[in-house]
Amino acid sequence: MWMWPSIDEDYLKKFGIECPETLHTELEGKSPIECAKYFQEKFNINESEEAMMDAWNEMAAYNYEHKVFLKPGIESFLKKLKENGIKIGIGSSNFKELVVSALKNNGVLEYIDSIHVSSEVAAGKPAPDIYKLTAEDLGVKPGECLVFEDIVQGLLAGKRAGMKTVAVFDECSSEKQELNKEMCDYYIFDATSIIY
Repeated sequence: MWMWPSIDEDYLKKFGIECPETLHTELEGKSPIECAKYFQEKFNINESEEAMMDAWNEMAAYNYEHKVFLKPGIESFLKKLKENGIKIGIGSSNFKELVVSALKNNGVLEYIDSIHVSSEVAAGKPAPDIYKLTAEDLGVKPGECLVFEDIVQGLLAGKRAGMKTVAVFDECSSEKQELNKEMCDYYIFDATSIIY
């Protein structure tokens, strides 16, 4: 998500620490608690994991409520899936409140049957845990699932869960699109290219 590198940078500035260029890549797919532990170890930050996560959540809340928009074609795609009785779940590395806020403010929360976040499982992406939990909650087998992802760690998690994967182009990870294409079963620029 486009806002996280600046949140990381602003957070580290509070401690007089310059943000390494590779930080965002190193954190991709990690759960908030894994990120907090990483910050404690790498930057010797003497704040509790809870305090760090609260600060990040607060810094991101406004953006998720007002500045996170759906990719083209998503709303009509979700609506079509729902009309056809296809279950829809979300397995995210983010904070659950932020995920729900973005879905609600974009008018698509009603289409989602299950939402789980990586803080509910032992390990974040690229571990398959979050996708396995979501499939279990939906009552479907992993082999019946199609994972839509825009980061390498998420595609790996989907594959490791035994699911088919769709890489979705995202401007924030545009430099990794060739790798995404190699790792996925299908690749789309946005949901308008899905034929249904």
